[in-house]
Amino acid sequence: MPACRDPQHERFARELVEEYLRVPPSSTGVQQAYQRAGYAPHRGNCHRLARDPAIVARVDELMEEAREYADLRLVKALVRVNRIADAKLPDYYEPVSHQAKGEAPPRKVIRLRDLTDLPAQLAEAVKEVEFHEDGSIKAIKLHDKLQANITLLRHFGDVPDERPTHQVNILNALSPEDQRLLADALERMAKAAGQAAGAEEQEAE
Repeated sequence: MPACRDPQHERFARELVEEYLRVPPSSTGVQQAYQRAGYAPHRGNCHRLARDPAIVARVDELMEEAREYADLRLVKALVRVNRIADAKLPDYYEPVSHQAKGEAPPRKVIRLRDLTDLPAQLAEAVKEVEFHEDGSIKAIKLHDKLQANITLLRHFGDVPDERPTHQVNILNALSPEDQRLLADALERMAKAAGQAAGAEEQEAE
């Protein structure tokens, strides 16, 4: 459905969604959303408006949009982890012809590819770069493929949750940004529906 005809109703619906997605949830979320929408504080009125069919329908639509956005963020994080898991060291090298003095014909050697020209699926798997004194690249180190694969398997339910306490955290395969994206997406999707149901129970009280 399109936005509510009443701009204040639309603002209230959007503020409700913000409250339903809040972590941790607020016990007075409906009232806070009501006030942020520009209404004078009133517990009864805020809950009555939250139950209005037009508001309920608009909130449901906005929640679906939020869920789809969370899914996209999750997919983005999983794609990055998959790139780490799929990276192959030979892909970072290229064959070139090299001819030293007195050599005929030239022989084939390999060298590191120009990292600035790497496609995203290869560049994102690079963890460290080691340079020579003249600034040329000496070696590269990729992110841990094993941990990336474990992360993917755990996400798809093929690895049990139990693991030895000495084992390295599987999320070490992710950058801090990707860890935040993945955790945030999973947490929001899991709690959004529960928060909406909890708000309805609070209204009934």
